[in-house]
Amino acid sequence: RAKDARDTIAAIDALMERQHISAAGGDEDVFGYAVASGWMAVHIFFVREGKITSRNVAAFPYYGEEYSDFLTYIAQYYSDNPERPPTIAVPEGDVDAPQLFAQAYRLRVIVPKIGVHAQRVRLACDNAAIALDGHLRLLALKQERSEHVRQELHTILGLPRVQRIEIFDNSHIQGNDAVSAMVVWNDGVWDKSAYRKFLVRTTDGADDYAMVREVMRRRYTRALREGQTLPDAIFIDGGKGHVGAARSVVFDELGIAVPIFGLAKDERHRFSTLVGGVPPVPIPISREHGVFHLLQHMQDEVHRVAIAFHQRRRSRRSFDSVLDHIQGVGDKRKQRILKTFGSVRALRNATVEQLRDIGIGAALAQRILDSVRGDQRSDKQASSSVE
Repeated sequence: RAKDARDTIAAIDALMERQHISAAGGDEDVFGYAVASGWMAVHIFFVREGKITSRNVAAFPYYGEEYSDFLTYIAQYYSDNPERPPTIAVPEGDVDAPQLFAQAYRLRVIVPKIGVHAQRVRLACDNAAIALDGHLRLLALKQERSEHVRQELHTILGLPRVQRIEIFDNSHIQGNDAVSAMVVWNDGVWDKSAYRKFLVRTTDGADDYAMVREVMRRRYTRALREGQTLPDAIFIDGGKGHVGAARSVVFDELGIAVPIFGLAKDERHRFSTLVGGVPPVPIPISREHGVFHLLQHMQDEVHRVAIAFHQRRRSRRSFDSVLDHIQGVGDKRKQRILKTFGSVRALRNATVEQLRDIGIGAALAQRILDSVRGDQRSDKQASSSVE
């Protein structure tokens, strides 16, 4: 691998020597591309006043015809970057690029065969190939490391298979606006389509263990009823008590033989110890171990989702509470305001004209703004008296 890296660097150095190709005057963007293993790399030279001044490269999976996908990338690039030179140079392909871009995008595209423009295009393609090779090597290395960590995770958890893990975390403030989140780590990646959020409904007060039992019951009763795929392991953000609460539902009530582990935190509220077994005990893992960092990442991800959901829930409740006390604001108007502004903070910064734009009269609009801004002043006065 070291020799391959040196060869790649040498090739790049050689290409850099050739990148001083210049011509008298003229601005253009020069595109080249390369494909391999279902991936495409696109390299761009930015030529200003006849000289290459900078470059850019991107690598991404492609799914259709390579040249058409290459041209689609260029179209998207200028959609996101409206500044463009008079000329764009691209390699030849099976689509009439000049005609396509002239008609659809009003871009002047050339497909040079000889001369300086052609040299630049070939050089861009060469650089794209080198960039893609490096990208694929990095992907392979990451995959190898990921597979190694996954195998170590199997060993540490004592399980023959650990493909799908469901991770849970609660979020609340002294029991208020309590929610829970579930994130899914599946085959080494986050399966965001499988994420779930729960409003805690039956638990009163700040009883974290009761919240765990409620969410476990709801999640896995439904999974059994609908025949959903069960995880290979369940992780709970918490220690022995949280694991015990989860086991009392998953094992004892529902009879699901899925092992449950706790992600216990230290005094800085960061992952420190994996807890598992019956009864739950700490499972030693070195902080330098790849599995330790994977578990830390799992805890961070579920905590991020739970906190974000909790904040949205609090914001929505605050919004509803403020609007509920304003005469003339019924359910329909409240929903319209909520849809338009989304939060109390945004509404406080709104103007009468913005409220009038969504069909609210001037007098009521002013009353709404006076109410929410007065509520803000009350909040500040209350918070200043807390020691």
